[in-house]
Amino acid sequence: MPKHNDYTLSDEQLEQVREAMKSPIARVAQRATVLHSLHLGYRVEEVAQMHQISTASIYNHFQRFGAEGMAGLPDKPKSGRPRKATPDYIALLEQTLDSDPKDKDYGFTVWTQARLRHYLAQQTGIVLSRSRFQELLDRLGYVYRRPKRDLGQRQDPLLREQVKGALDELKKAPQPEQLSYSLWTKRKSD
Repeated sequence: MPKHNDYTLSDEQLEQVREAMKSPIARVAQRATVLHSLHLGYRVEEVAQMHQISTASIYNHFQRFGAEGMAGLPDKPKSGRPRKATPDYIALLEQTLDSDPKDKDYGFTVWTQARLRHYLAQQTGIVLSRSRFQELLDRLGYVYRRPKRDLGQRQDPLLREQVKGALDELKKAPQPEQLSYSLWTKRKSD
């Protein structure tokens, strides 16, 4: 005969579970709702069907809550491959973005993503794919904007002021009366 668990929560635990049901983290809220449903007297199979999870998951949630309390509801950190972009890499990236490429003896004046990746790979030995590099830039809050072309330094300042004055005068002049006509005409009758 299977062992029967007592899913009744204490008043303090019940208050914690009700608070966790309001969590913005969906998994925490769902797990808290599962515990609350068990407390209300629903069978494990019914709760599993209501929340579309396995009965084993329900037992695991209950055991983790019993052992760890509220700290048992969120997901545990998962191991995985560490990020390639080290803090030193990120610091060099930010420093490079604040610098002028000509200061580093390059023949261009704008850092593009490809140029940045190439330069950082040379300096650090860390090669990031385009997508990972873009994710890193997004995470750091950088956005690429096209440079604006300004030929102001090549223009004659005196001539520029004369043209500006002429444009201002044209703006002040009275506007000619707008003529209105239709493109539709009536055919002459014979």
